[in-house]
Amino acid sequence: MVMSLFILFFISFPEALLNLVIILILEDEKKRLSLNKSNIISFISSLMLMLLASCIIRPLVPNVAFNIILHSIAYTVIVTLIYKKNLYKTYFIVLLLALFFVTIENSYIPYIITSIENGLDNFSKNSIMLLLCSLPSRIFQICAILFLRKYYTVFNLNTIDKKLYKWFIALLFILTFSENYFSYVFTIYYSKMSLIHQILYSFLLLVMLTTSCSIVFKLLHETIKSVVAVGIEEFNKLENDAEQTFNEIYTLLEDNNVDEAKNLLKELLDTERKKEE
Repeated sequence: MVMSLFILFFISFPEALLNLVIILILEDEKKRLSLNKSNIISFISSLMLMLLASCIIRPLVPNVAFNIILHSIAYTVIVTLIYKKNLYKTYFIVLLLALFFVTIENSYIPYIITSIENGLDNFSKNSIMLLLCSLPSRIFQICAILFLRKYYTVFNLNTIDKKLYKWFIALLFILTFSENYFSYVFTIYYSKMSLIHQILYSFLLLVMLTTSCSIVFKLLHETIKSVVAVGIEEFNKLENDAEQTFNEIYTLLEDNNVDEAKNLLKELLDTERKKEE
């Protein structure tokens, strides 16, 4: 079984492209999105490898639970190798995105498969329906990019204790796999269920989606709260240091110690340049 060019260019390509942009922003690598030769080569290389992974994984692994996990592992390895990023942090970001967008898709796709397409096989062969079902996720991806580009400082993951990534990864892995497997079983066995079981399973699926969302948002809330607290502390320290430095420069200028003031400013600029590097 081979992935069609339609799915490759109209579903896999925009999905991988937008995911890569979001991952780089959350990796605090917005500068790698600027247009220069090195950035373009890295971005295109990553994108091509992500598409190659999709071409291999999508046709060979119809079970969506294993499909998503394999995609998340492939994305993590690609970004880690090409952009030289921390493996645990990258996998945490990829799984966080996977769970978020999978939860969105599972809120409507299983019901389209069972009620409109009459089965997973028919749904998989209907390229137009696959495209239409992917549009809500693409819209959310674009909104996420616009939001994160403006407000990334709120979500600065660099201040999170690296030891926590392993715990977050375990939780996100379990939630992502469980939600997708539950959804997959629902679509496979829906036609064989009695009406009562169909209603019960549909209700349980919605409960699982709601629970997953609640856990994710709680996780994000606690993470962001700790990150913001650290950020405020660092900002206050920086503000105090800057005030002290400018007072020293002002005092030196008042005493006509221009050379010393220039040296102090030079040290300050050198320190800032090192931070940017």
